[in-house]
Amino acid sequence: MFKRILIPTDGSTAANKTAKAGIALASRLAAKVVACYAVEELRPIFGPRLMVGQKMIDEVNQRTREVGQKHVDAIGRMAKAAGVPFGSLVTKVLRGGISAWGLLMPQSNLRSDMVVWRRSDGNQ
Repeated sequence: MFKRILIPTDGSTAANKTAKAGIALASRLAAKVVACYAVEELRPIFGPRLMVGQKMIDEVNQRTREVGQKHVDAIGRMAKAAGVPFGSLVTKVLRGGISAWGLLMPQSNLRSDMVVWRRSDGNQ
């Protein structure tokens, strides 16, 4: 039925709880888990008395990707402990925020059968 389950994460407590639920489901279904972290990369900013150079932007973007990798690796450790096959993806999204569409876009590349996530709006 479901062979590959995509679990988007932002590293929050809510995302980690959702990841645990997704991993438990994957274990019952004998499915693989793929954790995904979507990165909104910065671009150069120019204006009166303001200029953020490419070097600074590259450093921030690299650090953001590293943070994303840390979050998906944490889900990988959970999956390994549960004996669930695991894959990961840290991907870019278009400027404007990490939206549901930004998180779902990688699904087509990963051929996922299901996406497991929890909306995190501060009212948990």
